[in-house]
Amino acid sequence: MLCTYIYEEYFLEEKTNNEVVEYAKQYLGYKYVLGGKKPETGFDCSGFTRYVFSNFGVSLGATAASQANNSGIEVARSDLQIGDLILFQDDGRTKIGHCAIYIGNN
Repeated sequence: MLCTYIYEEYFLEEKTNNEVVEYAKQYLGYKYVLGGKKPETGFDCSGFTRYVFSNFGVSLGATAASQANNSGIEVARSDLQIGDLILFQDDGRTKIGHCAIYIGNN
């Protein structure tokens, strides 16, 4: 299932949220590399979200689980805004195992 967060200490404005998505889109097609943190070597999910948000002054943890602990607040799926960080729980709903950036259209 889905667990979503926005970061109350940052609250990016709508213009900035759109900029986050446009910035992230430039990396579409880059290879997946477990533990990858930068475009030169590839990204994993948390490396990608951390890299993108860092370019907007937002500091995130190195793993999907640690990103869930960055002062975020959970929002309902219906309240997602473009540019929000999305965190996914595993099937057992015991831990966060994946993350992404919401680009719209549910």
